[in-house]
Amino acid sequence: MKILITADWHVRGERPLCRLDEDWIESQRKTISEIRSVFENNGCDQIWILGDVFDAPRCATAAVNMLIGELKKFPFDSVKILCGN
Repeated sequence: MKILITADWHVRGERPLCRLDEDWIESQRKTISEIRSVFENNGCDQIWILGDVFDAPRCATAAVNMLIGELKKFPFDSVKILCGN
């Protein structure tokens, strides 16, 4: 079994001050899409996200919906998430 291990995605609705991206939600979506490409191109069976999926306990609905939409593109039952702090 091949497992892609990641952590600390820190998905959030508002753009951090240090970033210049015009559409922050889309920038995060593209990053998750790139992670999915690594998953697929390396024949992984599972992806483990080891904590800090979101940046804060409350997150903008658009960011949550984007994350759910992207995670649904992975094969069924391949995504395992360990809650962070």
